[in-house]
Amino acid sequence: MFIDQILNKLKCAFKKFVETNETKLITSSVQQIKKIIDYGLTSVKCETREIEKRNILIVKGVYISLNYILTTLEEKLKNSVEVWLTASENLFIDYKRIIDVSRLNGQPENKPSKAENGKQYGTESDKNGKHGQNGMKGESGGNITIICETVENGHNLEIKTNGGNGSYGQDGGDGVDGEKGADGHGLDMGEFKRTFPPAAAFGATQSMENVKKIIAYLEENATIIKSKKWGNTLGRHGLACYYIEAETAQGNLISFSYYWGIFTKQAYCFYRGTSGEPGTPGGFGGLGGYAGEPGLAGDIKILTKPDVKANIKTSAIDGSRSSDGQKGRDGNFGKSGENKPDVGYIDCQTWKEPVYYGPNWYKLSIYASSDTYRIRSSEYESITEYVQIELRSAPEPPACLSINEAEKHRHNNTKTRKQEATRKHAISNELLTQIYNDHQRQFATSSVESLQVNVNLFREQISCIQSEETQIQIENICITKSLIDEKHYKLNKLSTKKVKLKNKSSLLSSSNSLNIIEELLEKLKIYYKDKSEVLQTHMIILEMNEILKSNRYNFEDMLKISLSIEKIFNESKLDNLKSLFKDPKIDNEFDNLKSFVIEKLKLLFLKNIVAKYIDDNENYDRKIIDEFIEEETHRGGGDSAIHAVLGIKNEFGIYENINCEKIRKEIQKNFIKIVKTNDDLSKSIHRSMLNLIKKSREKTKYPEIKKYVDNFKKVLNSTTIKDNCSCKDENVLIEYRNYICQNSQSFHVNDIGLLAYHGNICLNVHVPSANDKDEILLNLCVTYNKNSTNIEHVCYIDNRFIKLSTRKIENKDAKCAHYKQILNDIEKIKTTEELVKYCDEKCYARFRENENEIFQENNYDDEKQIIDEICNYFYDEKTRDNVRLELTMIASELIENFQIIKRLKKRFDIENFQIKDEIITLLSMEILNS
Repeated sequence: MFIDQILNKLKCAFKKFVETNETKLITSSVQQIKKIIDYGLTSVKCETREIEKRNILIVKGVYISLNYILTTLEEKLKNSVEVWLTASENLFIDYKRIIDVSRLNGQPENKPSKAENGKQYGTESDKNGKHGQNGMKGESGGNITIICETVENGHNLEIKTNGGNGSYGQDGGDGVDGEKGADGHGLDMGEFKRTFPPAAAFGATQSMENVKKIIAYLEENATIIKSKKWGNTLGRHGLACYYIEAETAQGNLISFSYYWGIFTKQAYCFYRGTSGEPGTPGGFGGLGGYAGEPGLAGDIKILTKPDVKANIKTSAIDGSRSSDGQKGRDGNFGKSGENKPDVGYIDCQTWKEPVYYGPNWYKLSIYASSDTYRIRSSEYESITEYVQIELRSAPEPPACLSINEAEKHRHNNTKTRKQEATRKHAISNELLTQIYNDHQRQFATSSVESLQVNVNLFREQISCIQSEETQIQIENICITKSLIDEKHYKLNKLSTKKVKLKNKSSLLSSSNSLNIIEELLEKLKIYYKDKSEVLQTHMIILEMNEILKSNRYNFEDMLKISLSIEKIFNESKLDNLKSLFKDPKIDNEFDNLKSFVIEKLKLLFLKNIVAKYIDDNENYDRKIIDEFIEEETHRGGGDSAIHAVLGIKNEFGIYENINCEKIRKEIQKNFIKIVKTNDDLSKSIHRSMLNLIKKSREKTKYPEIKKYVDNFKKVLNSTTIKDNCSCKDENVLIEYRNYICQNSQSFHVNDIGLLAYHGNICLNVHVPSANDKDEILLNLCVTYNKNSTNIEHVCYIDNRFIKLSTRKIENKDAKCAHYKQILNDIEKIKTTEELVKYCDEKCYARFRENENEIFQENNYDDEKQIIDEICNYFYDEKTRDNVRLELTMIASELIENFQIIKRLKKRFDIENFQIKDEIITLLSMEILNS
């Protein structure tokens, strides 16, 4: 392993030692050998850094053996989320042949038992079945990035970074059955006879006592006396007449009549039973839990020299999704209560006994003439009014209560949302390279000392030659090569499998890069004055250039950097120290650094001005493409085209939440109409079909398309087929439509126009290319649906589509003229002091003051309107007032970032549901404290 490599270097050093031993150069040679040993046996060191709120374990060494550091590595990884292994020479993967960073499946992996059923007793909500718990999402696979020059025996290594499977959703619990309704109230015949004795068949004294008993009972127990009549005046021929109608607390209607005429006494009593109460609805069944989302596959990037193949086996597969839980059964309706029948009697003095009715369903009927079972009623003064108790239809059983749909909706809304699968944090190639370069720089001192050893060795050889006056050949003068060459500065030129878009910002935080710049400035103060430190000075200037180019700063930070660099430059010019090594390249590099910093400072100044023109208000139609910003799209194979063109950005900044299957069906339905009515799209479909036949191994799989191509060849009488013709053969288009809509990988740069016309979008498709400076440029490939005012840009890279964001700019002549004047002014500025003076004394301060007034005037109404629209998503007036207060506070604190309120409103519009006030309160607190 690495011992062999150290021994090889020692052999070369000993050979040199033997060659120079005769000249007695023992000291220098021994120093050289010692440097080789110290470098090769440099111990492995571990440190933990917090980068972008993530604890990262960084392992550094010259030669690193994983088997040797395994125990230490596992212990330290308990508190870290990533590990970076940085080896100056070699990294030996010698403890296992498979590196598996696949993540765990969601728990539990087996289908769980159903959720708890509703309870018979308790609150109303207790009657409902519990919602099933959502399945746990599978963890996403980890990301692995390997940056190296070569890989030896790569075929023996396998890297797996598969996503974990989502777990099953739990079945919802059943709702409890509804309660039985209460029975109606009535009297059986025995109880009726005891309570309401007959009043007409007895003598006068007994008869009146029974009448008084009945009337007293009604007056005491009835809750409502509806009618009450008695006295000699009631009925012109009666000696005594009584009539009373009452209602009990249970709802029973009671009618009692007593008539004492000249010749006879007559009475009737009617007791109406009540209907039973309806049964209550059962509890709602709980909703089934969502299945856990499958974990996403990790990202594997292996970056080597362009002509080197790694031959490493890789596996990166998304996890699988389990089934959702089943909805619980709604409880049955409770049985309705029993209807109670009516009872009654009619009585006449001349009868042997009263006639009793019931229990059954009866009614009181009024007649104008007498009959066998009709008697005089004291309710009416007319002597021709008679009452008879007759049967009536049995009442229908009471209907069950209806389900409260609003309550059911509220119950269903208590179900928790499913967990969305999220990717592991991407590994930054820029940060890895930065860490590697920092690690290599610690050996730069050794490299300089090694160079000094070589110089001393050379001088001693010359001295010995002169003293002994011995003539030697030039090849006997041995100058050893520096131990550390410049290979660590070439990592950025290695081939990469993933194309980077131009103007993509570095992932190095500005605070970290500023700290590095400040440290380098302190070193530059020391080394630049001392002309003997040529290598150190040159390295610092190059490193500062690299950091300043690859990171973004605000105007104030860049101003401090520029002033510091000019101060160092001016102080060094006053220093009259003589240099041991004269190297004008250093001064030229420093001049270039100065010029670069002042130009970047100008650009930042312009950016502050231009930022005042930028307005995200969608009412402005004109927009310019002044820079492209890459937007992540859902990595779902061919569906990346749908997400890039029609997707909605979620809270993680990824364009998704689109039902791709639904869109494919809609395209399939309208395919023929779209293609036939758009000639440019028809030409693209034609080119795509030619490409399909050309590359397909199963040419008979698409017979209509193959036939179309063959006929087209015959027409042209040539083997060359032009790709700028339209295809409007309906049979061919139907076959190609089925191919596109069934194959999830079929969307190509020539097919994406379907989405443009489907969504009424003016779609610009770009493809990347590299220039002589290895910069990635974007070239416009094709534009679909030019008549649409809804303009979108996408880039086609590595068989997937990426959304490109563009900034919009308001076209106001006065502002543009002012901006042009500022541009002309600062073009003449050469120093930082001149720019600062211009900022303080010229138009910038005045412009900023005027612009604040414009900003406040133009946005006040929009701000109030947007806040009111957001507040409408909350339930009650008190909550809306609290939300309005919080949002107004946010807008006042962050007046130049009012876009956050606009984005919040858009988010509410997309989700289209009401949100609890606790969420917006926490959100506002987080924003104000950030």
